[in-house]
Amino acid sequence: MLEKQIEIFPYRVLSERTTKKLLRRISKIKGVLDAIPHVLRYEDGETVTKRIIIALNGTSPVEEVFKKIDNICKELLPFGYMIRSGVFIKPRPTVSDYLRRTQASSEELEEKY
Repeated sequence: MLEKQIEIFPYRVLSERTTKKLLRRISKIKGVLDAIPHVLRYEDGETVTKRIIIALNGTSPVEEVFKKIDNICKELLPFGYMIRSGVFIKPRPTVSDYLRRTQASSEELEEKY
């Protein structure tokens, strides 16, 4: 069964330093399985985070984990953010994903021969 997830969408992009602080604190919360930042990489090597998705392992109630994450965000993101729970990671590949993978495989075969 697919567990719920929590999405943090800051009103500004996050620096690498702020992202690391946030991820370090969130990963210590009981019930958090993984925290996945969605980053943008610039040509100069700088990375910024647009949003973070937190996967829960189901050992703690979602509401309890949500409140703890919200408190951390209030402290580290004074400029504001949106936080919500739901399912944000695809449970299985879509038809488009399948077609992309099939297309990539056929291109690799053509290169070999």
